[in-house]
Amino acid sequence: MATLAGLSLAILFYIYVGYPVLLALIVRVRGPRPVRRGERLPSVSLVISAHNEANVIRRKLENTGRLDFPRDLLEVVVVSDASTDGTDEIAAEYTARRGVIVARQPERVGKTVGLNRTVPTLRGEIVVLSDANAMYEPNALKMLVRNFADPQVGCVTGEARYVEGSQTAADTGERAYWDYEIRLKRLETAIGSMVGGDGAIYAIRAHLWKPLPSTAINDFLNPLQIVNAGWRAVYEPDAICYEDTAGTVGREYHRRVRIVSRSWRAVFQVPEVLNPFRTGWFSVSLVSHKLLRWLSGGFFAMAGGGAVGMILAAVNTWQVESWAWVVLGGVVASFRPARRAAALASYFSVIQAASLVGVVKGTFGSVSGTWSTSRESSGGRPAKPAPRVSGAVTLPEGVLPGNRRRGLRSRVRRLRRAAAPVVKTMAYHVGVFRTLRQCRPSHNLAILRYHAVCGPEGYAYADPHLCVSPSAFERHVAYLVANYHVLSLPDAVARLRAHRPLPTNAVVLTFDDGYADNLEAARTLHRYGASATFYLTAGCLAGGDPFWPSEMRFLLRAIPEHTLTLRVAEGRVDIPCSNPTERAVALNRITHLLKSHPIPVREHLREQLRGLARNVRMPAIMLTWEAVAEMLERGMTIGAHTLTHANLPSAGLAGARQEIIASKQLLERQIGREVTMFSYPNGGAESYYTPEVQQAVARADFLAATTSRNGFATAASDLYALERLQVAERLEDLVFALEVERFMLSPR
Repeated sequence: MATLAGLSLAILFYIYVGYPVLLALIVRVRGPRPVRRGERLPSVSLVISAHNEANVIRRKLENTGRLDFPRDLLEVVVVSDASTDGTDEIAAEYTARRGVIVARQPERVGKTVGLNRTVPTLRGEIVVLSDANAMYEPNALKMLVRNFADPQVGCVTGEARYVEGSQTAADTGERAYWDYEIRLKRLETAIGSMVGGDGAIYAIRAHLWKPLPSTAINDFLNPLQIVNAGWRAVYEPDAICYEDTAGTVGREYHRRVRIVSRSWRAVFQVPEVLNPFRTGWFSVSLVSHKLLRWLSGGFFAMAGGGAVGMILAAVNTWQVESWAWVVLGGVVASFRPARRAAALASYFSVIQAASLVGVVKGTFGSVSGTWSTSRESSGGRPAKPAPRVSGAVTLPEGVLPGNRRRGLRSRVRRLRRAAAPVVKTMAYHVGVFRTLRQCRPSHNLAILRYHAVCGPEGYAYADPHLCVSPSAFERHVAYLVANYHVLSLPDAVARLRAHRPLPTNAVVLTFDDGYADNLEAARTLHRYGASATFYLTAGCLAGGDPFWPSEMRFLLRAIPEHTLTLRVAEGRVDIPCSNPTERAVALNRITHLLKSHPIPVREHLREQLRGLARNVRMPAIMLTWEAVAEMLERGMTIGAHTLTHANLPSAGLAGARQEIIASKQLLERQIGREVTMFSYPNGGAESYYTPEVQQAVARADFLAATTSRNGFATAASDLYALERLQVAERLEDLVFALEVERFMLSPR
């Protein structure tokens, strides 16, 4: 016990004393690394994130109006995360007077999603992110942007100071904590790059913004991405803003858990920054300043257990009455320095406990991208409750419907899903997957299934679970080309038909539907010397019939009613859609209706939904024939995905044949080449292909057809029911599927 306590104390000493001293010694010996500053003022977009900030948003916008920065170079945008307390209305008052733009999120999706949607639309060279309660000094923007005269600087963090006046332990402790943090930021910048940022006053070059996961903490993950790309993250002490402290110790605890859980997960979303051969000293700073610090609650517990045991043993040997210890404690506590020390100790204990809980939650639990401010919870106008569904039952908090065993299984599944990304990331970076591939190469065929290649801007028309960002897709392609045999689907099918062996670790890439963003994916593949098969919904291309799965998403956002009333053969169907949760359920129900009925009924339902949406027309989201021609020139293969994305069993055998044959004929007429590959649409339906449908595909002279079933193909596979692997954003998940799931998914 004493050894463990001593080791824990040594680690804690390094974290809080040794690391700062080491930084100071390096700066003293090597000298500070300078940051070139300039006087040229670039255009700036100031983004203020707000959720129910009616108490402070007017003061913030007045403060913004007093900034010493040219009006013609400054764009001010308030991103409201579905505020319900009048924040939007107050901000809108400044639109005519000062040109403030109010970007309202129709549903509460969190700060990061709001930034993902807003930042790409801004006109400034530099984007400054701020909170609604952060009041800037007049020269703050000038002090921030002068650092971008240095071509190596990618992001700049200013100095957030906490206002005096409150005497709670959290306020006193938070100010002392940030004083300590500021010293570390100065030293880290003097060596190279500081770790993290501060969302209250944080500036980046606009072109360095990358879309972030919805639950990501933007002012920590984005600096990691920037440093990983080879830029510096620096601290500017003269760019000053003021904000309130969290208030109570309890509120600070919950805030710290939320921050650390998301930050811990962020590190493993850019794991390359932990590689000292890539990021140099920054990797040491990240481990010392953040990772070890977040784990220090565990070290304190181990050290404290040993220390308390030794103290109690010593106290028991002192011949002093117990009441004397109480009196002595009261006398000491009466001195102001002692009270300050107690406040610091209280705050310090809170952040240690919260950090440890945050690490556990970030590893095994779920994290949220939304937040509540201390102002909102301590006196701001209450948010309007979400409309209730007639007949709904309200359960007490923490009580789930169904039996307890089902609830336990659900929690275990959630825990497993939360832990999986961390485990996969660690396995990927320590070489487990590479070793598996080398020792047990795969002799099966992995057919990968992509859909849209887009960022969050594409979620309006494509299921986010089926989207991969352009940067992630390029990472996939680069990895696959370097480590696997990437075949074209016709080549792979020819080998399977002739019972010729496949190369080891063979992979085929396919895309379903025919989204316009697939053209850029084809260009990426061409750059790496790879190809893919693109299954196109022929009748929906080039301004044809709207692609109904995307149109449903679009129309549902445009429909103002709180309850949709649709008429089908079975009678009237009422679908609640008064809030985001109900609309998500409504989308699933409508999709099920459209998949499960014949094509004429499907079209009748679409007309009803268009009428409810006031006949708003969806913008073009599908490929044009010119784009398809370019894809062919770049070596891609075109396959058929029916004419209108019909669910073939629901269409009836005659309707299915029409969809299959007409799609082939239209594609061949437009591209001037034979189309021999087919993919069954609507993989989420209960039944989306049958033996009769397979026969219809074969009789239409297709050589093979792919399904949405998860699995691998071999020479024994049914060529008209080839299994595929659905691809997700993270490369680690893709490699896990290729190297581990192949042992679990036996080919059928």
